[in-house]
Amino acid sequence: MAYPVWRSYKVVEAKKFDDELIRWLVYWLLYSATCKAEDFGILRAVQYLDAQILYGVLRILFFSWLMHPKYQGSLLLYVKWLEPAYTREKPRIEAWVKEKVDEGLQWIGKIDKKVIEVISKKK
Repeated sequence: MAYPVWRSYKVVEAKKFDDELIRWLVYWLLYSATCKAEDFGILRAVQYLDAQILYGVLRILFFSWLMHPKYQGSLLLYVKWLEPAYTREKPRIEAWVKEKVDEGLQWIGKIDKKVIEVISKKK
C-alpha cells in the first residue's frame, strides 16, 4: 500500500492533473470499494467456500495490475468502464446522491433538536 500512497502524493505535489491523476484516483476508488465489499461479506463467503488463499492471491494480482506503470489497469478500467457508465447514469446517480444528502441533513436536524431539548432540560 505504500507505493500507491507515495505515487498519489507525488502526482498531487507535482500538480499533474492529467491521466496520471485519474489513474491514482481510480486506484483508490477501487481499493476502497473492494475494502467495503469485504466488509459486507465477500470475504466471509470466500472463507466459507474455503478459497481464502486463492482470493488473497487474486486480490494481490488485481491491485498490482491496477497500479503497475506498464499496464495502468486503473486508467484502463476508468476509460473503458467507469467513465461511460457514469456518463450514462449521471442524472440518476446525482439524483440519488442529492436524495441521500437531504435525508442525512434531515436526520442531523432531528438530532440537533433532540440535543437542544436535552441541554435545555438540564439547565
